[in-house]
Amino acid sequence: MCHWAAEREKNGCGVTEAAEKAAGGVMLGEDGKQLTPRALLGWLHDYVEAGGRIAPSRRGAHAKTECFLDDIDLKKDATAWLRVNVQAGRKKPTNNEHPVPPLNVRRFHKWVNETLLKETLEADSRRKPISEATACRWLHVRLA
Repeated sequence: MCHWAAEREKNGCGVTEAAEKAAGGVMLGEDGKQLTPRALLGWLHDYVEAGGRIAPSRRGAHAKTECFLDDIDLKKDATAWLRVNVQAGRKKPTNNEHPVPPLNVRRFHKWVNETLLKETLEADSRRKPISEATACRWLHVRLA
């Protein structure tokens, strides 16, 4: 940035021309990648926007995809279904009752896609059903 400011003062160049001259002599990293004027102007803009400070990195600070469980109602419904089915799976059937199938990832996965997320998936064609691996992760981490 010092090169850019010096170019502007010394030669009276415009912003873009000073960035091109200043970026020309700067190499980045071990592989010797050349700094582009566009990158330099982006850094200068960020520097000015941050009030003369180098802004902290925001890399990874945003959610990449929205999780269905971020919706509190869906999470409550999933938790309630799990509680009912875990309790029913532990209970021994009486004379006329059919045994409840054991709770496993496949059964939870099927219920989530066919019942819990049915309306959500039909309303927005961009959303996709969850995979079996996601159902497993929900059971062990998100809903544990």
